Amino acid sequence: MSSGRALAAAAFALSAIVVAPVTALACAAGGAGVAGAGQAGSLGSFDFHGVTYVAMAAFLVLAGQLAIPLVVTMRRRQRKVTPQLSPDGLYWWDGRVWRPRPGPG
Repeated sequence: MSSGRALAAAAFALSAIVVAPVTALACAAGGAGVAGAGQAGSLGSFDFHGVTYVAMAAFLVLAGQLAIPLVVTMRRRQRKVTPQLSPDGLYWWDGRVWRPRPGPG
């Protein structure tokens, strides 16, 4: 699975986690108003669908602000580090000791 697809799947899962409580609250408030046969719920005529959309938009903005730098950082190419060779070219420096250079084959 590519990192882009994994990131999209994670963003979708997190959005579901964020939206589920808001949607459940909206359903509970709507159910109370319907069951009351004309009585207003304790929250009045508050539109929970609007809250859901605002919560989703805020989450997507935050996810974008986190995902863009993450993707850019992951796509940067690492510089290939060439080891330091001895003057005769037969040894390379590993940071502590000189090691013999591997031969062909």
